[in-house]
Amino acid sequence: METLPLLTFILSVGIIVSLTWLFLIPFTGRLVQLKKLNQHISSSADLKALHTRLELLMLERRPFLNPAYDNHMLAEHLGMDAQVLDYFLHAYLETSFHQLVDAYRVQYACLMLQSEAAQDLPMDAIARASGFVDRQMFFQCFRRRTGKTPVQYLNYLVFAKNNLQVA
Repeated sequence: METLPLLTFILSVGIIVSLTWLFLIPFTGRLVQLKKLNQHISSSADLKALHTRLELLMLERRPFLNPAYDNHMLAEHLGMDAQVLDYFLHAYLETSFHQLVDAYRVQYACLMLQSEAAQDLPMDAIARASGFVDRQMFFQCFRRRTGKTPVQYLNYLVFAKNNLQVA
């Protein structure tokens, strides 16, 4: 009879330990990334400056439009080692290279879809022009970032435009 409460206690402790590790491992991983990043970039002003340089590069030169663009190319553009770039992205921006590039690509696709000229283009052409290799990846990334497929987003824009003209 007393083994049941003991067994319940053991299972409860096991679940708590498992959940603690589930949440602690990503946090610990980020701490390791921050420590490694601090070995290369020590001041917060340098981190902010790097972040600004990254944003300017992406917005002005738009290297993400190249489907073959990779983290080594980005690191070269920023004048740093690719490993340090990865530390920066994961620890400071809390993202990965692919998530970062996909975000800029989706943002660019949204801007294209808002233009009158692009509304007549097939989605494959918009995907390629935004830097995506294929339509399926374009749709997946677009939906993940906006909550809508590109077609749904375009339909929403047309609907909103028509309702504004009526009012």
